[in-house]
Amino acid sequence: MHDNGATEPTAADGDPDVREREFTLTRTVAAPPEAVFRAWTEAARLARWFGPEGMRTPTDTVRVDAQVGGGWEAVMVSEESGARYPSAGTYRELVPFERIVFGWGVAGPDTPVTEYAVVTVSLTGAESGPTELTLHQSGVLSAADAADMTDGWSTALDKLVGDLAGDGGAPGA
Repeated sequence: MHDNGATEPTAADGDPDVREREFTLTRTVAAPPEAVFRAWTEAARLARWFGPEGMRTPTDTVRVDAQVGGGWEAVMVSEESGARYPSAGTYRELVPFERIVFGWGVAGPDTPVTEYAVVTVSLTGAESGPTELTLHQSGVLSAADAADMTDGWSTALDKLVGDLAGDGGAPGA
């Protein structure tokens, strides 16, 4: 089903510091690759699951220009405190229903996006599903940030799995 948030060092150079600043997560999603791809590249769908447990992402804060060189942005809001956490990035690669590569960074109302990590989402599966989703994030600033981001992505992916299980990723759902 999923890996319970385990990290997997993947740096080829063997540098422990580099390995500690990247991670890989996998999930099996009960929806076809097309539906999973849309959940990542359509603003209304992204808002339904994006952000870790305890966060929501209001639809009006999500913008997606799903093309190479286009950008994405979203503001996660703490359900407890109301604190806002803007994030954004640029699409580097989009292979429909197979692969999404984007920059990950922080943004502010009057601050340009500062990308410091790269997220790669790979999708494999039959046209009718299910889909195996593999998320790899590299370039994280520190091992502590990697641990926090691993936990955040892990619960966000659980939300994605639940969201797509609810409607199977049906068009218009």
